[in-house]
Amino acid sequence: MSESSLFGLEKCIGVGRAIVVITTAIASLTACVTIQTPPVATSPSPVSSVATSPSPVVATPTPVATIPAPSPVAPPVTISAPAPAGVLVLGTASTGQTISLDTNSIPFDDGAYAQATYYLGDERLEATIHCGQNYWTVKGDSTRYTPQSQATQNLVTLACQSRFIKENERMNHFIVYDPPSNVRSAPNGSVKCVIENMEIIQVVNEPRGTWYSTTKCGGGWIDESQIRPIR
Repeated sequence: MSESSLFGLEKCIGVGRAIVVITTAIASLTACVTIQTPPVATSPSPVSSVATSPSPVVATPTPVATIPAPSPVAPPVTISAPAPAGVLVLGTASTGQTISLDTNSIPFDDGAYAQATYYLGDERLEATIHCGQNYWTVKGDSTRYTPQSQATQNLVTLACQSRFIKENERMNHFIVYDPPSNVRSAPNGSVKCVIENMEIIQVVNEPRGTWYSTTKCGGGWIDESQIRPIR
């Protein structure tokens, strides 16, 4: 073999060795180096797109205390109450209501005024009566009231007459409460005069049966069915 052929063979052998070395080195490098593969992003589990409606919250209203409407306030001059037993009925007012007088409420007073309690229906009223001018006012009210019916005239007349009668004289004074009433010359005698309206009369002496002697009409007799005590 010629010298040039040998040189070529050695050269080929050297290249082969070099390839082997390089291949070995690459294999070693591959074994030592871990190729980090980037993580593959995973899609999150699909979330239902249907929104769940929240349960409605029902607000419990705070109980509100019911405030009752105030009763109508009565004027200080009136007290609603039925007339007590024994109160004298005077008649019917122009308003259609019954007028009654509490004769026990009238104190002795020899002045120009009489104080009295009366009832207009079931309404209790405290009155000051001006006897000389025939009018009255109600406590707490400055209005001047004048008689508009025989019943209210009876109120003024009886209160003003009664104010002059002292306590120890009341047994001798009676109210003519159911006029017209006859005053007779004697029991069951002839009529001397007629009392047309309610008023107070004085009686004298002891009665004869049901007949009372009175100073009315210059002296006469009246039956007990027509009169009643002041108290």
